[in-house]
Amino acid sequence: MFDLGDVITQTDKIFSNGELSLPEPSADWQKRLAAFADAEWEEQHDELLLDMRIEQAKKLGFQKITNSERVEMLMGEERTDDKEGKLRHKTDWIYNHHDDEVLTVEGHNWGSKCHEYWRIQKIGPFFKPPFLPVEVWRIQSGKLPYLKEEVPREVALRILRVKELDLFNAFEVIGPMEMWKDNDDDDDDEKVGAIITAELWLLPKNDKKDDRANAGRTAHFFLAHWK
Repeated sequence: MFDLGDVITQTDKIFSNGELSLPEPSADWQKRLAAFADAEWEEQHDELLLDMRIEQAKKLGFQKITNSERVEMLMGEERTDDKEGKLRHKTDWIYNHHDDEVLTVEGHNWGSKCHEYWRIQKIGPFFKPPFLPVEVWRIQSGKLPYLKEEVPREVALRILRVKELDLFNAFEVIGPMEMWKDNDDDDDDEKVGAIITAELWLLPKNDKKDDRANAGRTAHFFLAHWK
């Protein structure tokens, strides 16, 4: 598991070095992409393009993390269960890297269900049987507009700087249930805060304007943590 403090320090360095500049793809990447384009192998081209963009994000210094890793980074331990949430979160901002255009909430109806993660432990009085299953914590991932409060100013500024790269497709937040508009509980006992990730999507070219389109293969990159 990645240490949250180490990843925060690593990511802070990216934004302390002045203006962000997208690394140019190597000649090898460009040659391979051109070969797939000439052969009209769109699926292979899109897959390779995502791999190239993942490498660009890593060269900038961003840490790639999986769903499981971001849960563990936030909570300090593994989840025992997860499920799709009840509400559909509409994506408020999408960068379409195929046509170099930004799709805003007014221009599309893309979105997905939020997702819940939680941990169950069996606990008994004085640590003696019978042990009962008890939910220790529960968190949710979803889209920025569905948070009860706006993100801190420094996080918002970081999002704006990353958008200017024309690299990442969208953003996602993971945090305690108390942070979300669809939850009435205001008691965040853990005070663990939230993690926001910048997302890279496969985004199949043929489906990019379809409201029912799927982002395809995705990659999460740590962007910020706040409490």
